[in-house]
Amino acid sequence: MKKFTAFVFAVCLLLTACEEEKYVAGPTKTESGTIVQTVFAPDRHGSDVNVGITFKGDLAITPVSVNLPAKWAVVIECQHGGKFILDSERHEIAKGVWQKVNAGDKVSIQYREIYKVVTEDDKEKSRTFEKYETLAVTKL
Repeated sequence: MKKFTAFVFAVCLLLTACEEEKYVAGPTKTESGTIVQTVFAPDRHGSDVNVGITFKGDLAITPVSVNLPAKWAVVIECQHGGKFILDSERHEIAKGVWQKVNAGDKVSIQYREIYKVVTEDDKEKSRTFEKYETLAVTKL
């Protein structure tokens, strides 16, 4: 009986299609845009002491420390009228772009579209747009 159950399980596995999910980048595209705004927030550090009482009535003293890194951001309006933010938390190139541009500057934007592709038995089942990946922003 165990061999028969194992055989049935193996056949079911073979008959079941395998789905695979991966992210695929489209070709690099270029379009023009305008810098709408540049933003810089310096790093901030702070500390404090919180004083409270526990459920047992004891005094509780808790030191609190906060360290926030500096952040750079650039708001860009592309030629089709859409706006997007290039910020240093999510984009490695944001600080370098921020250092080279000012509001009103014309820029060239290189980007590519990222798609989620689901395949089944090595055949594409679906392709869904996920996001834009900004590769470079160059002042014109």
